[in-house]
Amino acid sequence: MLNDNITAIDAYQHVLERYPNDVPALTGLAHVYALRREHAAQESLLVRALAVDSTNPRVSTALVATRLNRGDFEGARRELDRVEKRSATLSSAHLAEIYLAAAQQDWPSAERWARSRMALPSTGPLDSLDGLETLAGIAMAQGRLAEAERHSRAALALAARMRSPGRYLSSAVRLASIDLRYRNAPTRARATVTAALARYPLGKLQESDRPYDLLARFFVTAGNTARARNLILHADQTKLGRQREVSADRRWTLGVISLAEGHTPEATAQLRVATEEHECPLCALPDLARAYEAVGKPDSTIAVYERYLREPWGRRFETDATELGWSMHRLAELYESRRETTKVAEQYTALVALWNGADRELRPVIEDIRKRIDRAGQVTGRRD
Repeated sequence: MLNDNITAIDAYQHVLERYPNDVPALTGLAHVYALRREHAAQESLLVRALAVDSTNPRVSTALVATRLNRGDFEGARRELDRVEKRSATLSSAHLAEIYLAAAQQDWPSAERWARSRMALPSTGPLDSLDGLETLAGIAMAQGRLAEAERHSRAALALAARMRSPGRYLSSAVRLASIDLRYRNAPTRARATVTAALARYPLGKLQESDRPYDLLARFFVTAGNTARARNLILHADQTKLGRQREVSADRRWTLGVISLAEGHTPEATAQLRVATEEHECPLCALPDLARAYEAVGKPDSTIAVYERYLREPWGRRFETDATELGWSMHRLAELYESRRETTKVAEQYTALVALWNGADRELRPVIEDIRKRIDRAGQVTGRRD
């Protein structure tokens, strides 16, 4: 949560009072501010760190990330160019290129840099796993479902070889989301995640590696709210769960569960807090939009969807994989209900461009969208 980490901030500031040029303390404090989404403070600290050591690539790429998350794409580009003048083969620089492209929803560039990073001689298993997950998200966002499935299965296999159960489970959720969000096959989606949990039962994992909230949100979306509630109950009973305050991630989960159970005021309240306090500024926004729609607030629904589509975030591909196209589609439908034909045509046209290379499974949706664009154009033409 944004109000957390006060102890860490105090500790780092105490170090910096004595050693103002301590780069680990500067970057550590910058990371804490990043978790709190205080990017101006984060940027200031990283600039100080680079003044001490201008050749540190990790500090430079962190500065790129904080600038792009603030929407300062030109500043991010300048810093990244400076890094790449020294070395164009740094894995961290390639990662920053992915984030910069993804923040601007430039999917071809993000994909090109993701493949390039995986081909670097220095690429290890963890980088390869990151790369497969990134490519899966990028392909899914663009409706290339077979490719997304292939990358997700490769990520599953690699996570198993690396003995990384947490990453295995998150990859299983991504794989299942293809069936759940694009193929309307919730039974198959649930089976995929259930099989992954049978292979890696949560009770046998270290508590810090158990993705309770990710799994709970998946099962809510897949139609099994009771299992989601049970997961959160178990999470609260763990040693770590008893020690922690309610996090923004947990509020997101509780909001999604409450929405599924029809407790819309509670859902809206939880999701509002989650969207303002979660490290990711856009991840919970589609759920908040759905909550506003459920309570009959169309203006707020539209405003939240619009915010989701324009919010800069380097790891957009993680959420956009399942939310981007459908959020665009729903926003266009809401514009239609208000007879805002210009916005209807713009939104649907952008969606057709996003899904230009989509698999055949999405063709019926795309054909329907094209018809809606034509209708909106006809209405606009009559008004002209």
